[in-house]
Amino acid sequence: MKKTLIALALLSLAGTASAAEDILVQADVYRGSERIYMISDVVDAGTTADLHKTQSIKYMSAPSAPSDREAGGTSEWKAEEKTLVVGFEAKVTPRLLENGKISINTDYKYTTLTEMKSEKVNGVLVDYPKTHVLSGQSQQIVKSGTHADFDNIDQDHRDTRVVITAIKMM
Repeated sequence: MKKTLIALALLSLAGTASAAEDILVQADVYRGSERIYMISDVVDAGTTADLHKTQSIKYMSAPSAPSDREAGGTSEWKAEEKTLVVGFEAKVTPRLLENGKISINTDYKYTTLTEMKSEKVNGVLVDYPKTHVLSGQSQQIVKSGTHADFDNIDQDHRDTRVVITAIKMM
């Protein structure tokens, strides 16, 4: 009986201790001085936050191979509806270090639609989306409340910047 009570007491204390290790993670994406995305989440230290703000764009695509046409049993050529996902996605894992700083592991991708051309192929309107993808992976160590800045070295999107902030919750 005593062992059960001690185990329950330890479990309740463990729940309280883990609450002290909650970390607010925030991702900001800037184009020039304009913030275009701000996404945040509170996670336990060591847990990955899945931050995303995306939208789906439907477009009509040509079949990828002649066998796609033949598989349907018709000789009629048809465009296929596909979906393109654009926006910002990041997986951020903050870890508390013994010195009070936070290690931030980040894997991010920012996809933009730069152009959508359409033309008729075999009498069917087909779309040709052109995208640009900016992605990166990093591990940085910051003080709680400060940020990890991922400057873009991509020539096409020099003015795009990703900022990840981690704050230990009290």
